[in-house]
Amino acid sequence: MLIHLSINNFVLVENLAIDFNPNMTVLTGETGAGKSILIDALSLALGQRADAGQVRGNATSANIIAEFDLSKLPKVVHWLKENDLHQTDTCILRRAITSNARSRCFINDKPCTLATLNQLGQMLVQIHGQHAQQKLLQRDYQREMLDEYAHATESAQAVQQAYQNYRQLMQQKQALLENNLDYFKQKDYLQYQIAEIDQLDLQPGEVTQLNNQQKQLANADRILNLTQQVDAILQQQIQALPNAERSLTEINNLTVVNDNLANLLETVSVNLQEAATEINALQQQIQNDPQALIQVEAKLVKIYDLARKHQVEAEDLLEQQAQLQQDLVALEEKQTLLDMIDGKITQALTCYKDKASALSQLRQQQAKKLSTAIEKNLRLVGMKAAKCQIQVITDEANISGHGFDKVEFLFQANPGNKLASLAKIASGGELSRVSLAIQVITAKTSATPTLIFDEVDVGIGGQIAERVGKLLQTLGQSVQVLCITHLAQVAVCAQFHMCVAKITKKNNTQVILQQLSTMDKIQEIARMISGERITDATLAHAKELLEVNNTSS
Repeated sequence: MLIHLSINNFVLVENLAIDFNPNMTVLTGETGAGKSILIDALSLALGQRADAGQVRGNATSANIIAEFDLSKLPKVVHWLKENDLHQTDTCILRRAITSNARSRCFINDKPCTLATLNQLGQMLVQIHGQHAQQKLLQRDYQREMLDEYAHATESAQAVQQAYQNYRQLMQQKQALLENNLDYFKQKDYLQYQIAEIDQLDLQPGEVTQLNNQQKQLANADRILNLTQQVDAILQQQIQALPNAERSLTEINNLTVVNDNLANLLETVSVNLQEAATEINALQQQIQNDPQALIQVEAKLVKIYDLARKHQVEAEDLLEQQAQLQQDLVALEEKQTLLDMIDGKITQALTCYKDKASALSQLRQQQAKKLSTAIEKNLRLVGMKAAKCQIQVITDEANISGHGFDKVEFLFQANPGNKLASLAKIASGGELSRVSLAIQVITAKTSATPTLIFDEVDVGIGGQIAERVGKLLQTLGQSVQVLCITHLAQVAVCAQFHMCVAKITKKNNTQVILQQLSTMDKIQEIARMISGERITDATLAHAKELLEVNNTSS
């Protein structure tokens, strides 16, 4: 629970330190005294967004410190330990705001993000303000209240998680489908392209061989003519060599000749013979075969046409075929992944439906109990003929993060009217009482240890105000209740009473707060009853109200 709040240089508060007690505490004061400033300051300490205009006067920064007792809050202690923020059985939240709108957050003197502070704040304090009356008209808020009353918050979170898992799988599938449109068309086309290249029966290096073969066949006549000319020349040279050898022998008889000449002449003879053999072999290879030329050129045409189609060089067609085969494998793997995701989607949807169905049953059961409890509280606040029905419409085709259900609070304010949406039938005063009746019930089931009611009793008075006070007093027996009120009938029900006032000295306005003694309580209750003109009668009446309440409680 909240045990201490310290405020420094915040709006009209220069320095303020407040110690809080368990049970029910009321904060009163004249209109405009600054009661809402205290709630705003605490809200900042709990992680609400800050505003540079909240820094007081010429101060450079504002500081708010809130201290909480965690001795009966094991879940909060566990959360702090998980986030490495736990120290003792007390927890200190600190918020510093500078005049240039910069803000710093601390949990047990450790810096943290605003989101972290806000997450912890929601576990420690729940603020019920007049805005809650408008939130009450929203179906989402009505569903959340039912879930909290039914202790179904964890079940609702499990449904939300199951839904998110299902949605993520659906999004993965959609992403795959977007990149895999017309799977069978793509597959057929890839297979067709691969088969086209396959039909050519290409071998590595074959394109070069075919080009060489085409050139040879196309020029066969010319090649044969040239080889015959070469052969004739070689034969002439071969035939002339014996004459050269005889001349060299005669020279050798007449003078000493270098042996190298004979060797060279012998080498020439051997080379001419080998050249003649090679040219003869070439002549045998060259064929003037028009049909073979047609076949070679036809295959080359197919090769080059297909290469242009794939926008690659003819020599790279086999690499292109390999790439197409890889693309086909990748496409088939995507289809396999799609099949796997479909299986996961089926499992995720089944899991979601199981959890959502269990949540629906729990909501249906608890909706009747909550309706009965609300009607009981409505009678306590003077709406004796009012009826309440919490409608839970379950549609398993309605897959959402909140389950299958649409929850709506239906009311009948007066006999003879039909049950209808609260937004359509409740007047301002009725809405205020309905809101309070519901908030008191749901607050009892809340895991939050500190509940703040900020003028939720507006629009009521007299005996109804007294009953409202009793409701809040009863609630204060199980949780810490802080209530800002203008009603004396509510204020007298509190175990502790604090008064907020605004004072101005030398052009300096400040908000102060003090815890009232018994005599001070009587004076403040009298002021709340009659205003500035306090008489002995109003003092006596205030004293009587306090005594009666103390006796009855």
